Amino acid sequence: MEAWTHILNMISKADITLWLSWIFIIYGIFILLTSSIGMLRMPDLYTKLHALSISDSMGAPLILIGIAINYGATILALKIVLLAILFLIINPVSSYCLAQAGLYSGAVPKGERK
Repeated sequence: MEAWTHILNMISKADITLWLSWIFIIYGIFILLTSSIGMLRMPDLYTKLHALSISDSMGAPLILIGIAINYGATILALKIVLLAILFLIINPVSSYCLAQAGLYSGAVPKGERK
């Protein structure tokens, strides 16, 4: 039991926040990279938009939250968190607008007739 308390005393709050911020950043980068590969593999506008809209709504905010955790409790971190919330609101709306523009321009999903 003494060994665990010694190890826990060696870990500082700065180490935990650094590791936590890097976990968020790396997970966000992973999501964005997999969606980019998915966009290249998808056949038409709607499936590409589906792959990108879901990942952009989660990948970029995760990276921003990781950066905010790294900065600590500062006004800059608050601004970064507000930017992440803005991403969560704007990305689904812009994806919907792009899908509607594709529908009005006559883009048909692959495998369907006009």
